[in-house]
Formats: sequence, structure tokens, C-alpha cells
Amino acid sequence: MASKREVLMIRQIHESVMRAATPEDILQVGPGASAEDVNTKWKARSLVVHPDKVNGALTADEATEAMKAVNHAKDVLLGNAPRPAAARPPP
Repeated sequence: MASKREVLMIRQIHESVMRAATPEDILQVGPGASAEDVNTKWKARSLVVHPDKVNGALTADEATEAMKAVNHAKDVLLGNAPRPAAARPPP
């Protein structure tokens, strides 16, 4: 079981991932971030919200949804998935 401090950190990261408006917000990278930066941030986020790593800090459903959001953000930023229409930056 995770300590209270770890649980609080995991919950805060989960909340920031779930209320983020853009893929850049989810991974906390700037627009035009390099593939290396995206992969580094993705790895850090995915290790925190992965369903096998949350140690009771999140429910299985919460961890799964957060992991899906983190993975999709990585795919969008690396060009492997289309950017959602609502998250497209203005021209």
C-alpha cells in the first residue's frame, strides 16, 4: 500500500491528467516539443498512473482512464493519432 504522501501525489497527477484540455497539458510539454521530450514526459506520467503501479491510490477504472489519456496524448503529439477537433489550436 502506498504512503499517504504517495497517494496524494498520485491523486493530484490523476486529476491534472483528467482535466487537461490538450495533449500538451496532459504530458506537460510545450507546443512543438521534440519526440524525445514527449517520450520522457510520457514515461514519467505513465509510471505514476499505470493500473499496476498505483498501489490502491486510484481505482482500477480511474487508473485505466488516466493511462488511456496519457497514451493518446503521446500518440497525438508524435503524429500517430489525429488531434481531437476540440483540442486543435487556433490557426
